[in-house]
Amino acid sequence: MVIRYVPVGVNDELSCCALIDVASTTSDTVVVGAWMTTSGFGEALSRLGYVRDEQGYPFRYSLLTPAGVRIVDVLGDADQESSEPAFPVFGLAKATRSVVDVTIELVGLGKASVRLPTLDGAFLLRCLALADGAAGLKFEDYARDAAAIGQLLLDDPSALALWRARSGETVRRAREIALPLFASSTGPGPLVVGQRAIGDRVLAARQAAVTFSDLFTRTGSRGSTG
Repeated sequence: MVIRYVPVGVNDELSCCALIDVASTTSDTVVVGAWMTTSGFGEALSRLGYVRDEQGYPFRYSLLTPAGVRIVDVLGDADQESSEPAFPVFGLAKATRSVVDVTIELVGLGKASVRLPTLDGAFLLRCLALADGAAGLKFEDYARDAAAIGQLLLDDPSALALWRARSGETVRRAREIALPLFASSTGPGPLVVGQRAIGDRVLAARQAAVTFSDLFTRTGSRGSTG
């Protein structure tokens, strides 16, 4: 799969350059969320000039360039030991058990071949990222992302089948976190979606609430498939 992406602004370009750097270190890079990766490649990043943070974020690597700072965060599953410092994410291993190979054409910068979680895993991760609730620092971004990915899930029969088959503690926790936030069209999640919608904002908020209800009402919470 090939995706063409046009960076918008300096910060976006810095993130895209960091993604290209990360992809150059290994062929097994799994990227989730905002250019974060699960692969262990601290030494490879160091050879590119990246420096590990020593101010309380040991999972973070940065590279100072004339255009600004490129940042890479290394993630790890909260229930698994990591060979190097990594930010612990609950459910990460199960959410990324199924991935797709993608080549991203970053217009004006280059290309990056990476692996992305399938839609069911991406939706699971975005729901788990809402754990801090509406007061969370990046709630608006995560809520909009979760709603958008959720709609893509509903529109893709094969991806939806994978989601319906998920169960276990990870899914139960995601439901526990996300459903209250999207319980109605006037809840914090749908309101955020509606505020940024192009067109009928009320309709967009209602659709977001229905999306979460549909996806979680028919998904199991027992078993161990996560």
